Amino acid sequence: MQHQSQDLSKGPNAGKTGIYLSSDKVITAEEIERHIAKGKRMQAEAIAALLSSAFRRLTTLFPPRHAQTPVREEHLSRA
Repeated sequence: MQHQSQDLSKGPNAGKTGIYLSSDKVITAEEIERHIAKGKRMQAEAIAALLSSAFRRLTTLFPPRHAQTPVREEHLSRA
C-alpha cells in the first residue's frame, strides 16, 4: 500500500522514495533514516532522564540504612 505522496507517476522528481514536496525538493531515503535515528535517540534520552529522575525521587523516600547500632557502655572495653 502506498501513501498518496509516494505516487511515482510524478516523474523523476519523485526520486527513489517517491516522496515529492511541492517546492521541487526530494526527500532521500538517507534523510528519512537520519530523521528516524534522531527521533529514536531523542526518545531514548527522554526515557533515560525520566528513569533517572524517578530513581532520584525514590532514593529520597527511602534514606539509606546505617549498619551502626548504638554502643552501650557494657560493650566497651576497659583497657
